[in-house]
Amino acid sequence: MDAVVTEHGGLARPDPAHSACSLHTRPERWTSRRTTVWPSRIPALRPLSGPRPWCPARPVGEAAGVRVFDSFAHHPDEVSADLAAARSLVELGRRVIAVFQPSDLARLDAFGVDFGKALAGCDQVVLTDSTRGVPSAALELLSAHVTSAGGSVQHILRDRIDAAMRAAEMAGPGDVVVLLGSGDLVESGPALLATLGTLVAPAA
Repeated sequence: MDAVVTEHGGLARPDPAHSACSLHTRPERWTSRRTTVWPSRIPALRPLSGPRPWCPARPVGEAAGVRVFDSFAHHPDEVSADLAAARSLVELGRRVIAVFQPSDLARLDAFGVDFGKALAGCDQVVLTDSTRGVPSAALELLSAHVTSAGGSVQHILRDRIDAAMRAAEMAGPGDVVVLLGSGDLVESGPALLATLGTLVAPAA
């Protein structure tokens, strides 16, 4: 499912009823591994048409050639759409890395298999705990669902800041990191960007 780049700075989820979309503008190439580009300069995605606008995933910023978005997605269809939108931003050979924070245990019980399929749409996944707290066994089961669907969970870290920082350590220039979930994970974006800057500083 494709999407088009817009001027507003978010990843808009394609409407399943109007999924015929195309890439409108390719992102600018990165000129410096240490450059940080703030949200107003990061391209966004939107569907070409649809009966109602989608709430875009918000751009957090860019550092070390890695673009970071956060998304309120907390249903498998929303996760799939946001990851498909992120996929359209990366060049061949680069990765989409997702950090996923489930809403609660009840939602994992209801949609665990579907979340696994949705998260398999990215290259690498880091799982973190819900703000309401879910058992470690539930996160392990979600990891198994992702693996069964052909995806790759690299880490399960209960602390959201640790999860975001681990994603920063995994990312490289040209990658896109998407923070997914309706909890407090979105607050980790600035820490992720700061970690990216620190990681590339010695190479400058």
